[in-house]
Amino acid sequence: MDFRVALVLLHTLYGITFGQRTDDLHRLYTKLTTHYNKDIRPSVDHWEPTIVNASFMLLSIKEYEEKSEMLAVVGIFTFIWQDMNLMWDRNAYGGITSILIPQNKVWLPEVINGKPYEEIEPLGFDRLNVRVYEYGTVLWMPGDVYQTTCSADVTYFPFDLHQCEYIFPPWMYRTDEVYFLSTHDEIDVTSYTPNGLWELKSTEAFVDEDSFDSQLFTLRIQFKRRPIFHIINILVPISVMGILNVLVFLLPAESGERVGFSITVLLAMSVFLTIISDILPNTSQPSIPRMSYLLLADLVISSLITVCTILVLRLHHKSEDDDVPRWLWCLSCTKCCSRRERKKRRPVDESHNNSGTYLGEDTRNKQDSQNSSSDGQPHIVKWKEIADFFDIFFFILFLLVNIAKILVYFLMFISYL
Repeated sequence: MDFRVALVLLHTLYGITFGQRTDDLHRLYTKLTTHYNKDIRPSVDHWEPTIVNASFMLLSIKEYEEKSEMLAVVGIFTFIWQDMNLMWDRNAYGGITSILIPQNKVWLPEVINGKPYEEIEPLGFDRLNVRVYEYGTVLWMPGDVYQTTCSADVTYFPFDLHQCEYIFPPWMYRTDEVYFLSTHDEIDVTSYTPNGLWELKSTEAFVDEDSFDSQLFTLRIQFKRRPIFHIINILVPISVMGILNVLVFLLPAESGERVGFSITVLLAMSVFLTIISDILPNTSQPSIPRMSYLLLADLVISSLITVCTILVLRLHHKSEDDDVPRWLWCLSCTKCCSRRERKKRRPVDESHNNSGTYLGEDTRNKQDSQNSSSDGQPHIVKWKEIADFFDIFFFILFLLVNIAKILVYFLMFISYL
């Protein structure tokens, strides 16, 4: 019986306390909002500005579109100011130290997005509350997805670095009416969630004055692209296809697969470029991505390899009855050239036979058309040997070109890694 009595008494006491607390909140809310004019700027002296302390908490980078130049971030603003019309004595209202009031019932600094992507709208929404403390301190924390225009510089794609600015001016207020102060030099990123595509590098938060005697609460965000995905899916495959295309010069000419192999790689590269065209940023200002030049260079090199393959095959299948021109002979056979030079430097008396008869020009030209081997047998340079030489020459040439192209590209962007 005593236990039940205790429960009844406890319930009665808590019920009385709760009822008094609710009544105090109702009286306080009525007192603060009944004779309050939200259209008048709160200030003890009309000649003194209302000081608003501002800060911003970045929660995430939602998206950044280079083509439309739109940056969207999720964040929460914090605005704090003093309103002398919203003060009370806690002892007269059951010890209440703070209360929530709908934002449309109190004065707000009317902050707007100065660089909107679509529509110009003030911060906050109708159902948002402000917290008012007993000494008249007002805390307003509007949170939303904020969009702005931001020019994209994709010159160094996929190692591009971007810097975007948000500006939030108090609409129609001069500096002698509303004065903004930034509570922090940087954006608060304690609750920031990393983005899978963009890496946040640095942030700034400051107040700047414009030419219209007004202030701009400015947020500056610097971020760069995470390049691993594009390196693996673009640079590595295109480099592998470039090296693979060079191997066409190692195929035997008798196989009959050289031209087919070269054209197949060229078509594969063209299809690959068509597929990744959707991944590359579609912009030309301030300049197009340098990766586009790289891909174009790969396409040109692959086309040149196909042309060189056809030319080498023509040399390989040329009739052996056709004489090899002297310049082509010297260009492809250094040993033969050196022997020809030694023949030109023979003593004058060797130009005569043993009987003293002078060897004519035709006879010497006929001797010069042959290259004696070590065993004294004449060696005639054939078209297949010329073709073999150019196979080795083009293989080394295009292999070095591909390696140099890859090294130049990565050295160009190594500082952005």
